[in-house]
Amino acid sequence: MMDDKNNPDSQQNPSQKSGNWKFTFLGGMSQTGLSDDNQAKLPQTFAHQESFPLALSQVGDRVKILGFKTQEMVNQFHARGLTPGAELQVISRTPSGSVIVALQNYYIGLGSAMAHQILVTDSDH
Repeated sequence: MMDDKNNPDSQQNPSQKSGNWKFTFLGGMSQTGLSDDNQAKLPQTFAHQESFPLALSQVGDRVKILGFKTQEMVNQFHARGLTPGAELQVISRTPSGSVIVALQNYYIGLGSAMAHQILVTDSDH
């Protein structure tokens, strides 16, 4: 019989030891070309706000998602809580534009290609 303390399935996940934070990473996008049909439009409620790609934000910025440049990854973004109106805090950013953001109790890592697809504005707007 295996002792529970030696069973990796019974040990607490390290991310759960510090405030129940969880981490998800979304990497690159497919290499398909973008057609006009694949171009996303901002929801009407956000259309008047100045937007920029999440990849251009700085560490410490608090931003609000306005929409997405393309429809290709919208379902994956939505499944992780990355929806228009969601507020994020930028935790880390690389020179290439890859970011780690905090969304409620989650850290989400986004590769540069993904972070360039998410259009945001400063959250105080």
